[in-house]
Amino acid sequence: MNHLSEIKAAIFSMAVFVLIIFPALIFVGIESLHQHSFMKHTTELTEIVRQEGGVTGRVQQIESKLEARGYEIDFGGVTGRAAYGTNVNITFRYTYDTPLKVWGMGPTRTLTTVNTVYNMRR
Repeated sequence: MNHLSEIKAAIFSMAVFVLIIFPALIFVGIESLHQHSFMKHTTELTEIVRQEGGVTGRVQQIESKLEARGYEIDFGGVTGRAAYGTNVNITFRYTYDTPLKVWGMGPTRTLTTVNTVYNMRR
């Protein structure tokens, strides 16, 4: 009789792990990947704008690649090279479906940030 209660407890523990803990870990991991990717892309594009001194052809190519992945990028009206001493405000928005949304149950998440580049290229 004692072995039966131990088996029930083991089955219950495995069910809790498989139905609650494991999916929660997967969900948190996927969310973390999206956030890390967002921060990486925004930092890299901001650095390229700083190096180029504005919104050049290279920046526009990268922008179109990111927009194909679901990013919305706004350079605050700056086109081409920015004048010396000009601030370029870059607004990033990234909208993605959470893992639960894929199954029709969860929300759509949006990450937003604004980075500012002070142009020091003449």
